[in-house]
Amino acid sequence: MRYYQYFVTIPDSYRNQSILLVLRKMGLPFNRKRYKEVLWKGGVFTARDRHDPNQFLFYVAGEDLLESLTVRVSESRNEEIRQYLEWLDQMVRVRCGQRLVDKPLRDELSGGHNSIQHWTNKFQRDFEDFLE
Repeated sequence: MRYYQYFVTIPDSYRNQSILLVLRKMGLPFNRKRYKEVLWKGGVFTARDRHDPNQFLFYVAGEDLLESLTVRVSESRNEEIRQYLEWLDQMVRVRCGQRLVDKPLRDELSGGHNSIQHWTNKFQRDFEDFLE
């Protein structure tokens, strides 16, 4: 099965609605206690598909006013999730006064920058250590 990985930054004011919507669209479990802990202390919140461990949400809180959201999704859910993340990215750009980009989000698994590698290097932890 083919997978896609997308990265967007979101302001904390859009965090809850964005994360909850992606979790629901992907059918991922939500650990409310862990999520609140990450919001309070900073760090990483993850949610992983119970049936397909290659699908997940990876959220980094407390790094900046713009927080990091990375999603890896299967081909069957790709279009819906990508479109939502592209809409979210454009909305954030408008809100932050950035230039709008007229191109689709780049699949990080097809080469170049990989946000998961960035965060595992920064926190000096193995990727699996973050996942629930």
